[in-house]
Amino acid sequence: MKWRSAFKFFIAYVLLVIFMLSIPMHIHRRSFDEAFTAWYKNRTAENEAALRVQKRKNELIELEFCVVGALIVLVVGYGLYRLVRLTARSRISN
Repeated sequence: MKWRSAFKFFIAYVLLVIFMLSIPMHIHRRSFDEAFTAWYKNRTAENEAALRVQKRKNELIELEFCVVGALIVLVVGYGLYRLVRLTARSRISN
């Protein structure tokens, strides 16, 4: 792969990750629900700290999902693009 193509691939990947991060999503985890319920019923510093830890875990899970999802979308999209180009070239040459 040429450097210019690799750079375009990287830029497309970064843009896809940013796009996927901009889409709101909710991760439903039991430990987060328990921490939120404990904080809601009794707003102490300990419960708030536990809730912050669970929020951070949710953010990391969302980031991981977006990074992997963007890579999958980019690879499938690039594969479809190459397939269409190959098909168009073979039709033109026939």
